[in-house]
This record gives sequence, structure tokens and C-alpha cells, in this order.
Amino acid sequence: MRNVELPKLVDVIVPEIISKAVVGQGMAELIGHCRDQFLRAGGIIIPRSARLMLAPVQSPERFTKELD
Repeated sequence: MRNVELPKLVDVIVPEIISKAVVGQGMAELIGHCRDQFLRAGGIIIPRSARLMLAPVQSPERFTKELD
């Protein structure tokens, strides 16, 4: 993304936000970069937000496997 050059600013940015990519791959930083570099004034980003939902899970077997 940092090496991309566009001939003009765009009206809409649609980032590919899938599962853990929102958190694990610095998506907020990348989307911010795209907004600052490529989006025209008054343009939009779709979706406007992402919601991360978590639920506690207890699984001693899984925990043991991950540590091995």
C-alpha cells in the first residue's frame, strides 16, 4: 500500500476486513494511510466501523496443545 500511486483521489475506499485481520495485521493503520493518501475530501470508507466480539472459553486441552 505504501508504494501505490493513483492518478487521482477516490470517492470510496472499501477495505477487505476479514476476521482476525482487523486486529492482527495493523488494518487500522493501513486504512488510515489509505484515507490520508487516496480519499478525496467528502469521500467515505465502507464499512465505517468494525466491531470485535469476544467470548471467554475454557479449554485446558487446547491450551496444552498450543504450548507444546
